[in-house]
Amino acid sequence: MAKLWKISKFVRIYLGFKPDGYSRIGECKRCGKCCAIGIMCPFLFYKGDLAFCRIYNTRPKSCREFPYEPQDIVIGCGYSFYRKRK
Repeated sequence: MAKLWKISKFVRIYLGFKPDGYSRIGECKRCGKCCAIGIMCPFLFYKGDLAFCRIYNTRPKSCREFPYEPQDIVIGCGYSFYRKRK
């Protein structure tokens, strides 16, 4: 199951798939865990315990909007989700 989740994360990030029905709140705690799930982002680097992105100012929309839904949250992430009302 974990392998399938990693593949689906990869597909969702690179295709920019964003499911309807959720809104993200919170902010990044700069742990870098989401950038290392499945595959390690080549632009990710660390200074001490903080994660940095080498292309932060020009990063793709898919990176700016990740995590897309509750299943994308990693332990310690500063983001959370709530369901949008229809």
